[in-house]
Amino acid sequence: MTKTEVAEDIKRSLKKEGEIEPSLISRKQLAQYMGEDVTTVDRKMRGLPRICKKFFIPEVAERLIELRR
Repeated sequence: MTKTEVAEDIKRSLKKEGEIEPSLISRKQLAQYMGEDVTTVDRKMRGLPRICKKFFIPEVAERLIELRR
């Protein structure tokens, strides 16, 4: 999957939760999307920029692709 495809998949999952047009994702939402606990999310996303404890979805998508390699 490409970065764009992963980002769109994340956004679709958030829209199901009621988000209108998501650009940020919380640790808890990301843990649910990844099927892992919040501690694992913290470890895997260490160093990514955050705003109000939320990650930018494109940055998360890029990191997920890096982790899959």
